[in-house]
Amino acid sequence: RLNFPKVNGEEALKDVKDIVKTSSANQPGTLVYEPLQAKGGINLAAPGFLKGVVNHFKELKAVTICDESSTGLGRIGKESWGFKWQNHIPDIITIGSALGNGSSLAAVVTRKEIASVVKHTWFNTFAAGHM
Repeated sequence: RLNFPKVNGEEALKDVKDIVKTSSANQPGTLVYEPLQAKGGINLAAPGFLKGVVNHFKELKAVTICDESSTGLGRIGKESWGFKWQNHIPDIITIGSALGNGSSLAAVVTRKEIASVVKHTWFNTFAAGHM
């Protein structure tokens, strides 16, 4: 996990591209990210950074997964979804916390072409918790 850059999004984006190129032979499988880092403080990405990272991974044909567990459903106060606020569209969105209004409820939302290749239709992260 990398903390969002606070000052220069263009330099940080170049660094991410260099890391992807050298660590995955420019063939990453996926990008999992939070549109706003909410654990350990509220960390906002530098302007243009997150959109640039997501677009770069999409150009490389990687699946982009936006974790909206802490930010989705209006929890950031600006948009319903953090990815909209950051001005990009992920391939998969995970939703939790606010969805259940205190109950253990979560969802995964994606496009039909991605959902159609999923073999298992039941999974959860609440197996040990109360329902």
